[in-house]
Amino acid sequence: SPARRFILDRNFLTRIQEGADKLKSLTEDTLDLITVQAGKLKLTKTSFDIKTVLIETIANVHEKALKKKILIEINTPDKLKLKADLSSFKKAVSKILDFAIQSAEEKSKISIVVKKDPPVDNPPKNHQVVFEILYRGKPLTEKQKAHLFEPFMVAEDILTHKIGAGLALPICKAIIEAHGGTLSIESSKTHGTLFSILTVVGCEVWCVGCRSHTCRS
Repeated sequence: SPARRFILDRNFLTRIQEGADKLKSLTEDTLDLITVQAGKLKLTKTSFDIKTVLIETIANVHEKALKKKILIEINTPDKLKLKADLSSFKKAVSKILDFAIQSAEEKSKISIVVKKDPPVDNPPKNHQVVFEILYRGKPLTEKQKAHLFEPFMVAEDILTHKIGAGLALPICKAIIEAHGGTLSIESSKTHGTLFSILTVVGCEVWCVGCRSHTCRS
């Protein structure tokens, strides 16, 4: 019938648009990764309010989280600032959140916790600010963790493509290393998975790792 044909045509066009969007994203990610790995990433460091930037970053992934009924919570001190390249920082956090949303269970919670180390009102000059992005989902195996930051690595069954890191996490790793940091990951069935970003404020150094957390909406 004409109505059925219209629905089929609309679905077909929607899939074409989705494919085009994915291709555009892949092209942009490829260029980003090449730029960073070639040492040509330009870092313009500015001081910004961490909480404000995290709220803006979450807004960019809100629709994806909403589709899986995932709640994203922030727990961070007010007026806590960081000096880094704002665009790169937001991109790294956004891509980690994308992966967390894709990997997390439906109707669960992703928690972003930011804290000072040491946790005092007047910390030493080179004190640390720790970012933790925590979610609960299927744990990663040791083999998956070992290769997760390789371009186009697929964390789930390669036929299902349920959890594909693509270029997102390799870009995060490259951006963080460009700031003088490192990226690592831990994951377990008991606790889930946690990404943590460690910044040494006085030295403006980044360091990212992972651990686990239980979440629920």
